[in-house]
Amino acid sequence: MVRVVAGLGNPGARYEETRHNIGYAIVDCVAGRRGAVWREQRWCKATVAETNFGSAEGPRIPVWLLKPRTYMNHSGDALRAFCTDKGVNPEEILVIVDDVALPVGQLRIRMNGSSGGHNGLESIEERLGTREYARVRCGVGTPGEKSDLAEFVLGRFGATEGALVDDMIDRGARAIETACTLGLTTAMNEFNRRNDTEGGRS
Repeated sequence: MVRVVAGLGNPGARYEETRHNIGYAIVDCVAGRRGAVWREQRWCKATVAETNFGSAEGPRIPVWLLKPRTYMNHSGDALRAFCTDKGVNPEEILVIVDDVALPVGQLRIRMNGSSGGHNGLESIEERLGTREYARVRCGVGTPGEKSDLAEFVLGRFGATEGALVDDMIDRGARAIETACTLGLTTAMNEFNRRNDTEGGRS
């Protein structure tokens, strides 16, 4: 059962709408759809919104949406502080993160796994002491061979990528809603099957 959904990014206007901040964009979308209000929680260096999920007939399950307000490479500080305070275990966490190994628009949901060199995931793994937490990897494209990786992920999407990004934010939000309502396995079966480079909808 997912109890915390953490969207990763960097705080501040300088980083808004950059590739590295796709995690922020997706949890913002979820909060907006559900009327959840973001509140700053300085004690854990994050902004947090509370919502709940469930079928109309079944029980409602409370879920916290969280955006660490540290820089990306310290994301684990906020997540560990919040989850320790709320008694949330790693297997109840879902992290939304950018991935340069995937084409723009493609989603990959995983129950666990390595950081893949991502600074945010490395910080979370270090602070939680485990890789056993779920994540949604969001494709932001791959830089060219001569491109600087940091410059690439801190840059904004190109105009021709806009429709793919908007669609990814929508599907990422729906993937979260599915994971929180029907479980991670159902979300994986629905949202991992799409090949975004060939078009079509999940």
